[in-house]
Amino acid sequence: MQAFKILVINPGSTSTKVSLFIDEKEIFTKDVFHDSSILKKFPSINDQLPYRMQVLKDMLKEDNVDLSGLAAIGARGGASYSVKSGTYEVSDKLIADTKAAKGGL
Repeated sequence: MQAFKILVINPGSTSTKVSLFIDEKEIFTKDVFHDSSILKKFPSINDQLPYRMQVLKDMLKEDNVDLSGLAAIGARGGASYSVKSGTYEVSDKLIADTKAAKGGL
């Protein structure tokens, strides 16, 4: 039976929690705290994305976390419109609506 590698990202106001699972077994979890003085430099939450992505990439590399072969990425948050819980493909419309904060911030 094939094992599924799943990355889970939970962004918060001043931190981002990242976990890696193989099936239901947690392989790695870490909280990355973001300096509020750096976050204040960004005009909006969406403008923080490149900074937060780089911090996460650096942390995963430093901790030798292998993301090859991911079956899925689970995340919460964002400024898209409300949706029922479930599985969604990230589409160009979802990205555009999130960047435009269609759901509010």
